[in-house]
Amino acid sequence: MNIKIPDYVKVVMNELTFNGYSCYVVGGAVRDAILGKEVHDYDLTTNAKPDEMVNVFKAFMTIPTGLKHGTLTVLSNNHPVEVTTYRLDTGYEDHRHPNSVEFTTNLQEDIKRRDFTINGLAFNNNEGLLDYYGGLEDINNKIIRCIGKADERFEEDALRILRALRFSVQLDFEIEEETKKAIFNKKELLSFVSKERIRDELLGILKYPCKNIFIDYLDIFKEALFFFPNPSNKTLDLLNNDNNEYIKLALLLDDISLESAKDLLTELKLSKHEMNQILAYLNNKDIEFNSRIDLKHFLSSYPYSLEDYLIYRKARNERFLIYKINNYMDEINQRNDIYTLKDLAINGDDLTSLGYQGKDISTLLNKALTLVIEEKVANEKIALLQAIQ
Repeated sequence: MNIKIPDYVKVVMNELTFNGYSCYVVGGAVRDAILGKEVHDYDLTTNAKPDEMVNVFKAFMTIPTGLKHGTLTVLSNNHPVEVTTYRLDTGYEDHRHPNSVEFTTNLQEDIKRRDFTINGLAFNNNEGLLDYYGGLEDINNKIIRCIGKADERFEEDALRILRALRFSVQLDFEIEEETKKAIFNKKELLSFVSKERIRDELLGILKYPCKNIFIDYLDIFKEALFFFPNPSNKTLDLLNNDNNEYIKLALLLDDISLESAKDLLTELKLSKHEMNQILAYLNNKDIEFNSRIDLKHFLSSYPYSLEDYLIYRKARNERFLIYKINNYMDEINQRNDIYTLKDLAINGDDLTSLGYQGKDISTLLNKALTLVIEEKVANEKIALLQAIQ
């Protein structure tokens, strides 16, 4: 089996082999190349010790990403390439990170510490594909299987539980029985995983059709997140569409109260923008648009993408008439209708010059905007000042 390695990666590999060291592409890059998927990141492993790598690449720009753990990032033709010394990880008291790292000269021992067989493949152009743990067979059979004993792999790093679920939906692979049993046996260890990492894996899962993973592994998500909902059958069906992960997350939260949704989003440590956008979907999930004026009222206070909002509404209810909203929007644009304060013919300075202060200014500007949106007063300075005083 031959895998095409980009020139900028070959440069790094050749530099190591020229200096007498072994070097292989490992992990996801090999897996994805075998699957015919586009590869974005190439991780390399070598028997060169960290100080030896630094010496080999002294003519290159490098970043000591995690040198004490054996990782050096080499910039090759402006591409960052991570190179890591073969290593053994010992002791995982926090069920996430090794207590210590020991370097080895044995590639198979390095591969043995990794998570799943499909990620335990190594390749270089001289030796071809090295497969110590049946990864190629599992790729061909579309199987997610831990390297070695699954219980031990999850004991070492509990995040692997969620990674198994993500790989399952991402690759459309089945999780084999012993790995599945271990996922449930060790689910309590998810308490050792940061909410940020849980968030990233959850969003990664939601990028793909994922109805079945939430049916089969709902207890895992409930273990990972205190406020996780019990999705209805209707909601589960919606998770198999091709909407983005934030719209799917909003759909998943449709089955719980707004307060509980807010608690879950807070628990996930989403950014303020992401959290507010999802809450805006939920806050406006049943609003009706019966006229162009209704749409203008909505747009006046909705700061996010109308297109994404409409996709969310259509996903919730396939009878929701997006074309009607788009027609209203076309009319608004053709008429140059305004629906925001910044487009109003008057501003705070106009009202300050008339003696108004503080909250009164905001109240009067919003009153003026309402009159213009509802087409009761033209968006003209004199007419508006007369109407609101």
